[in-house]
Amino acid sequence: PEQMPKLAGAPFHAYVDCDVVFDTNRDVVTGGAVCLDVPLLIKGAPRVVVRVVAEVDVPRAALSSDALDFGDVKVGHRLTKYVQLHNDGAVPSAWSVVKPAKRGEGREPFRFAPSRGVLQPGERVNVKAHFEPRADSGDEPLARRHAIRVEHNPELLFVSCRGAGRAADVRCDHCEDAAHAALVAQRWRHDART
Repeated sequence: PEQMPKLAGAPFHAYVDCDVVFDTNRDVVTGGAVCLDVPLLIKGAPRVVVRVVAEVDVPRAALSSDALDFGDVKVGHRLTKYVQLHNDGAVPSAWSVVKPAKRGEGREPFRFAPSRGVLQPGERVNVKAHFEPRADSGDEPLARRHAIRVEHNPELLFVSCRGAGRAADVRCDHCEDAAHAALVAQRWRHDART
């Protein structure tokens, strides 16, 4: 309660249940053991000190790999690889992939699905990492470092993604000969009709 009511004394001792709330969302709270002595002031009674003890476990997750190499992928195609997230802590972990800063126009070539979720203690999830190169990316290799944030944990996890988009290499060695043959055939058909 906000304010303690007057309690009956002897011979009918009364009591009031109190809830103690420990807010771990504060920046000053770190993981590990927390011990706090709280003095209780009771009018007309000796001073009483209550020791409050808590074990704070910061939500966390571990990555199966911190680097994915997609190699060469044809423009317009998509290659999928997997990375696994594992909650090796004792409390649930809400996680999300942080969207990278926009680079130029168009869609980001590396995407993750699912891009967020909640892992219970001991749980694992396979996250798909897609690489779909765009035609405007050229033949230069692409490299991005994607962050994964676990809520209430100041440390970020990082996955480095590398890949290169390759345009279809179409070459016609006899294009002029083929065009000339088509032109001759067309004239021959035209001459045969007349």
